[in-house]
Amino acid sequence: MEEGTTLGELLAAFKKELAMLLAIQGAEETEFRWMADPPGKSVVQAYAQENPPQGTGRDRIVPVFYAVIPRRPAKRKPYDLVKTLLSQFGDLDALKREEGLKKVYRLEHLLKSSQVRFALLADFDNLIVDEVEWLVSIFKSQIKTVPLIAVGEPTAMERLTHANGSLARRFHRLRLPGEPQEEENPQARVELRRMLGLDT
Repeated sequence: MEEGTTLGELLAAFKKELAMLLAIQGAEETEFRWMADPPGKSVVQAYAQENPPQGTGRDRIVPVFYAVIPRRPAKRKPYDLVKTLLSQFGDLDALKREEGLKKVYRLEHLLKSSQVRFALLADFDNLIVDEVEWLVSIFKSQIKTVPLIAVGEPTAMERLTHANGSLARRFHRLRLPGEPQEEENPQARVELRRMLGLDT
């Protein structure tokens, strides 16, 4: 990030990116983006603070769902991630002993019924590929209209979002002012030209 770029400037640029995301967000497919941290986490925290939950109970509106993914314990159980997300959503039954799928359905319901416009997940690089694929499947098949923005350490995020072709096609980098531009990959250009049937 360039010296002199303030949090206010980064936040303003982030809001423009979100406005564009809403403009392209279709009714059938979720948009996925990822941001590098730093400065991503500070920016999404500031945005979440500007858009706090409103109301209580069934009338509660959560315009921005912000959650921090904790470090992976040695033995994370299959539904621990759902518990974490439900807890940070404010679900009182997040830690209750119950069938894991009930927790998944409740998370889906909360994201829809609370009118969430954006899901911002910080420290996303604490996840493993299977967990990312699970999140993508939830957002893609059940949530659909809520863009997911993942934030994490850039090298780990590159590795995670490019772990397989499906994730690489879904997650696109969201760059803030002052971040270095992505270096062009000559092989990718040759492959793209080949796929388009152009001379290489």
